[in-house]
Amino acid sequence: MNILILGGDGYLGLPTATHFAAQADTVWVAHSFSKQKWGLEDGFEPSLPIPTLHHWAKYWNDCGVGKPIHMEVGDLANHRFLCNLRETKPDTIAPQIRRTVGAKLQKIKLSFP
Repeated sequence: MNILILGGDGYLGLPTATHFAAQADTVWVAHSFSKQKWGLEDGFEPSLPIPTLHHWAKYWNDCGVGKPIHMEVGDLANHRFLCNLRETKPDTIAPQIRRTVGAKLQKIKLSFP
């Protein structure tokens, strides 16, 4: 199965990605890193250093446990980024995004033929 995970970094997205990749599914993770950008803009840093999605994907892919995790970085409100995601040809989409971004997505049609 070809799975597209929206918002793949963090508490829900990363475990979801590794779960499906371990089951030999093809996993694509789309993430905007907006939470990290907002923190930098406001001068906040995490209490503990948190590895990035790039780090976790590389670690997972180097371990060779399941299928590799593919990443796409961009904003779901960007038409070109959505067109690029369409090329992943997902069988299913797993939205792991926060409510603040979810309200923005209600205006965007996320159907892939």
